[in-house]
Amino acid sequence: MRVRQAKNGFLRMIGSAALGAALVLTAPSVLLAQGLFSPVAKVNDQVVTGYELEQRIRLYEVLNTPGDLREEAMTKLVDERLQLKAARDAGVAPDAKEIAAGVSEFAARGDMDSQTFLSSLAAEGVAPETFTAFIEAGIAWRNLVRQRFGALATINEDEIDQELGLSGQSGTLEVLFSEIFLPTNTPRNAAITQELAPQIATITTTDAFEDAARRFSAGPSRENGGRVENWLQLRDLPPPLRAQIIEMRVGEISPPIELPNAIGFFQLRGKREARIAPKAGGRVDYVTMSLPLERARAIQSRIDTCNDLYGVAKGAEKDAIARTTQANTALPSDLRLELARLDPGETTLRELSGGAQLIMLCGRLPAPDGTSGGDEDTETLREQVRQDLRNRKLTAFADGLLQQLRGDAVIVVK
Repeated sequence: MRVRQAKNGFLRMIGSAALGAALVLTAPSVLLAQGLFSPVAKVNDQVVTGYELEQRIRLYEVLNTPGDLREEAMTKLVDERLQLKAARDAGVAPDAKEIAAGVSEFAARGDMDSQTFLSSLAAEGVAPETFTAFIEAGIAWRNLVRQRFGALATINEDEIDQELGLSGQSGTLEVLFSEIFLPTNTPRNAAITQELAPQIATITTTDAFEDAARRFSAGPSRENGGRVENWLQLRDLPPPLRAQIIEMRVGEISPPIELPNAIGFFQLRGKREARIAPKAGGRVDYVTMSLPLERARAIQSRIDTCNDLYGVAKGAEKDAIARTTQANTALPSDLRLELARLDPGETTLRELSGGAQLIMLCGRLPAPDGTSGGDEDTETLREQVRQDLRNRKLTAFADGLLQQLRGDAVIVVK
């Protein structure tokens, strides 16, 4: 029972497309008769068998890989023969310990241990050896690329500034996006989100994203198709979203991003350099107030400043008012995102189970030492950008090396 529960939780969350009948392994003589162990491709002096091809296709089905799975599987298996051979020749092929760590890391994404995860795959017709071979090839190629090109993929400060759209101290990168929030704040909401997330992860168009936002999002922007109308400074976004948006192109939709009490999807609609002084972001002064939704809307329409709340609230409602001054970097990710959208005196509503939370930004304050604060947060952002730029360079080098390996190889696909 534990295996089945874990399997459902993880494989459905990463997008199991079809939980069909498991691949039944018959006697070796039958498999041979069916040609499953016959070569379907030859890469120099190595072969890819029909069994390997069918297993890789099944793995991609379970992981909900998009596209033509047969073509993708054949291409990857051929490439992996070249990559593993090159890694072995360079002395950087992974050992059993590295492979086991890679399997464990992948399984941990679904809160599973390696054995439970491999058992779950086996129940879907994917042999453990198929998955470990998949992991081995990925680690081998990563090791080779880092060995060959690591010293060439250094990033300087000017490159980071350019990526962030910074011009001295007067500019900052701003982004415009649409959003979908699927709540996980209650067991029922978490179960619904688990069902919806893989479906939303397949969306590729703006129209479909906006339709899903209107139907499913718990965010205040859902009535507008998830569209956030104001430009936001990249540095004001919570780190998980910020790191993802750095890598995205305009029009692209993010994978699911875990936030407190929700899973978020974001479609990037614009990036620009704003030649303005960034907001003073050392600390934020804000108010939160939880109460029934209709009452929250009524209060929202009657207040212009945080102090107004105390005059509008009645009786026990005043006890629900919580005013806080907090470092921007210490805010929970979801609250930080909400406050980043607001100017002082503006409000937003977050619908909760059985009510709503009214949020109002009272003001932005400097750090206690009189500076704008956020130095640690800025360094974190710059390090994220550095790693992203380094990964892009390494990817470009890797693509060139793989193209060279293909050109030098004798590849025959049946």
